Amino acid sequence: MARESSNNFGAGPHAKTTSRLLKNAVFLQPARTVPLADAAGKLLCLIDASKYSSVESSMAEQQEPVLLSETRDGIATLTLNRPRQRNALSMALMGELNAALSRIAGDADVKIVIIRGNGPAFCAGHDLKEMRADDREEAHHRTLKECARLMTGIVELPKPVIARVHGIATAAGCQLVATCDLAIAADDARFATPGVNLGLFCSTPMVALSRNVNRKQAME
Repeated sequence: MARESSNNFGAGPHAKTTSRLLKNAVFLQPARTVPLADAAGKLLCLIDASKYSSVESSMAEQQEPVLLSETRDGIATLTLNRPRQRNALSMALMGELNAALSRIAGDADVKIVIIRGNGPAFCAGHDLKEMRADDREEAHHRTLKECARLMTGIVELPKPVIARVHGIATAAGCQLVATCDLAIAADDARFATPGVNLGLFCSTPMVALSRNVNRKQAME
């Protein structure tokens, strides 16, 4: 395990559960771990993230929580719940994730965190529709600050965080996977940082990605 922690994952009541979860997992933390080898081969840099932006009305989304949380047998599962928007990271969703991670940090009963996506995709990155709706510089700064808080919160959480990936994980969604301690990718998982195709940034996702995937694979 790459993260230094006081948790002992080789013994105790959750040892069997942990071993089962970590079987065939892909280590993601830099240098001291196994690179995202198999998953890296699936990187697709030509996916246009814009087509995965929000398509559901705000009224419909308000009827359902953007994040689902469940804790069972010491495992906290956080489910991104914006399936129609391919779980794009809106300000509301990032805020809920940050709040959930803060609660989990202080919950001694939680030993492991799993982040997954509801619907056909893991996460399509930032909510570009939301960002275009308010193109002021300060609004973009708030979005990036909230995203940085989320990624830092995962890194600093004193418990292992596992990304359970299916479908696409693009841009900030790819960054979310690379920031987690482990990733378990389904056969249909696809990873990309396609911002350059839209004339947008993908520099922050590339930081986490480059720490886990070697340069040649990342450029595929």
